[in-house]
Amino acid sequence: MDTAPHRPGNRDAWLQGDRGWNDLTGPSRARRIAQQQAKYQALTSAWPATDQWWVSEAVDREAVEVGYLMLDTVAPTGPADRDRTALAALEALTAINDSYAACARYEDIFSKFLFGRTVGDWVEAASCGATAFERHAIEEALRVQYDTLAEQRVERGTAQAAEQVAKNRADYREYLRWRDAEGCFYGVLLLCAVAAGIDLQHIPRVRVTEALEAGIVAFDVHSMPRHRAEDETADIFRYLPGTHREKTDAALGLLRDLHTDLIHADDLAGRDKEFLLRYVTAGSLLPYLAQRWSRTTALHVPPAGATDGHWTHVSAEFRHAVGYSDVG
Repeated sequence: MDTAPHRPGNRDAWLQGDRGWNDLTGPSRARRIAQQQAKYQALTSAWPATDQWWVSEAVDREAVEVGYLMLDTVAPTGPADRDRTALAALEALTAINDSYAACARYEDIFSKFLFGRTVGDWVEAASCGATAFERHAIEEALRVQYDTLAEQRVERGTAQAAEQVAKNRADYREYLRWRDAEGCFYGVLLLCAVAAGIDLQHIPRVRVTEALEAGIVAFDVHSMPRHRAEDETADIFRYLPGTHREKTDAALGLLRDLHTDLIHADDLAGRDKEFLLRYVTAGSLLPYLAQRWSRTTALHVPPAGATDGHWTHVSAEFRHAVGYSDVG
């Protein structure tokens, strides 16, 4: 292992390897990533019956990656007695439940098979090292999510969904309550807390809800193109007032304030604060990492010109650097 300290601009550090403009990852790095992906997908390789896919093979396999990425990003370390495979499986389930709620077939959530085992078995395994409160909270989060999503199923008509949209439009706090119930936000927070050995009962409730609020708003903002393409009612831009620019500025301003407030919170222990900061940051980061989400991001929309008056903070004033347009 090369332990020499890094020197900025050192050619030996940057000109080695097999990466290039046509292959940013490079074959050797790609092999390491493929090995990690194989570990993720080992979760889906055990069962023989294709009818046990939760949604479909493609969606389920992408959801497994989502589950592991969320777990490994928010809770990269934790007590050795935690079953991280089971926790990742349940995080994958919370991420695909909304997709499945649009389907007609659904049995009791805890007796249905997921990745070769019943959901109840996964909950049992994920509860290793957890408290009685945490086990009950895992089960409750799954039940609340399914019950809330079931109200949006087309088989039930549109009356309940229309009523919820009206409530969302009237009250931002109601929108947060509903997104908390139907989304994967609390489930991810709880399962990651179990993995990390963080007791959410020891964290002030306002800090937990503010972290969830930041996660909801961040994920909505960074997933807006996909939510719009899928005609989602869970899309904060449907309800915020003003122009698109004003909506974006308001949402990003909130995220900045919540993040800053959490950084300087004096009512949180060190590890608790670090855990919540990882969770809040993940809300903005994960939409760009997981294959399930990263194909439809705001970055895929070509940028407007920087000098056409669209970006009010961009100016040629005090410019001393050579621009690309000068030499490109």
